[in-house]
Amino acid sequence: MKLSRGFWVMLMVGVVCATCAIPGMPQGKTFFQFTDFHFLQIPVVKVGTEIQVSAMVKNVGPQEGEAYATFYVDGFLVDTKEVALKPGEKQEVIFSVKFTKVGMHKVSIGNLEPQLVKVYESPLDSAVLIIDFDEVQGTVGKEGDLVMDKSGFGNNGIVRGEVTWVDGVIGKGVCTGKTGYIEIPEAPSLDITGDTITMMIWFWPDNEEDYSDFFTKGDWNVLKMQKPTLINFFAGGWGRGECMASVPENWNHNWHHVAGVCDGKTLKLYVDGELVKTLDLEVQGPIGHVDFPWNIGRNAQCPVGRWTYGRLDEARIYLEALSADEIKTIYEMTKPKP
Repeated sequence: MKLSRGFWVMLMVGVVCATCAIPGMPQGKTFFQFTDFHFLQIPVVKVGTEIQVSAMVKNVGPQEGEAYATFYVDGFLVDTKEVALKPGEKQEVIFSVKFTKVGMHKVSIGNLEPQLVKVYESPLDSAVLIIDFDEVQGTVGKEGDLVMDKSGFGNNGIVRGEVTWVDGVIGKGVCTGKTGYIEIPEAPSLDITGDTITMMIWFWPDNEEDYSDFFTKGDWNVLKMQKPTLINFFAGGWGRGECMASVPENWNHNWHHVAGVCDGKTLKLYVDGELVKTLDLEVQGPIGHVDFPWNIGRNAQCPVGRWTYGRLDEARIYLEALSADEIKTIYEMTKPKP
């Protein structure tokens, strides 16, 4: 059915019960429990694209009963389904929604905590992480201090160990090293497993030696120094191909914008807004999943010797494979002001 608040909604098969009483509807038992809400794809979609969510529901009471599964979008009840379960039985409930308005939305099933969905039109609005280090909780860079994400998802970074807040490319930045780094905990919006991704960061190298991993999700999606004279980018694991380019002559002790783009067929590496290397993937298609969190200044999968001593600022991740013009736009927007 079509709804007037900017979305379409469809009830999918496999729906189970809810604990909520729906006014004007026959009421059932109240011994049903919701658990395990999750998205069936990343909660970042183009306007007009369908997204599915699911949860498990179980009859935790002593006898068979009936109730209603309920689906909410932006706080409004948009659909229900009466179901029956015997004691101990559980089923999966799946709902689908198609948004027609851009922005951040909330979806929930039953009484579970609402979860965020980003609906976008322009690729530049597909960000799932924007950490500029200008808003922090904690002033000394100690374990547990937070750096705030401005993508809308609240994917805040956590200081691990000790770091130093420094002057950044704009406002404040961070200096990482062997003693500390930034960890961004795993979240549905950061689990980019499809064909495309764009990751970027501003980096002030300080005579880095050997490997220097400055923005990573395990050894899977990586921007790093391969050696003091070489930058490396790969997405979906290094086995699909590594996109490497020589550093510019003014590399050390200067701010540089480094961006990696994967479109499922090629890898592209940009430095200071300019395309410096393109590589055809040996294995094309989805990036896939890896069970390691995003790190700034370190590699969680290879922590020994894979950290960065330089300064870092303006870390961003986009779901879309941004174009050369879009990379240039971000570079110009965030570059040091004279």
